[in-house]
Amino acid sequence: MLDSQPTLRYCLYARKSSESDERQAMSIDSQLNEMRALAENEGLQIVCELQESHSAKDSGKRPVYNKLLKGLASEEYNAVLTWAPDRLSR
Repeated sequence: MLDSQPTLRYCLYARKSSESDERQAMSIDSQLNEMRALAENEGLQIVCELQESHSAKDSGKRPVYNKLLKGLASEEYNAVLTWAPDRLSR
């Protein structure tokens, strides 16, 4: 009998820190657009999108990031897609 893998339900997470614009790689809209395109091409199930404009220096002061973690804990979704790993933390 084959083991059935649970369906991955993704939350897209885009973040732009409050640092100067010239140091930013991509805008939040650009990050989300690229992730949506990837999800469509790969057939990924997207169940939410979260975006935050805040530096990762003070991780306790990132309410949307905290919401992302709560969604994982409550199994609202079981996977996170972000444009780059540094969008999650420093």
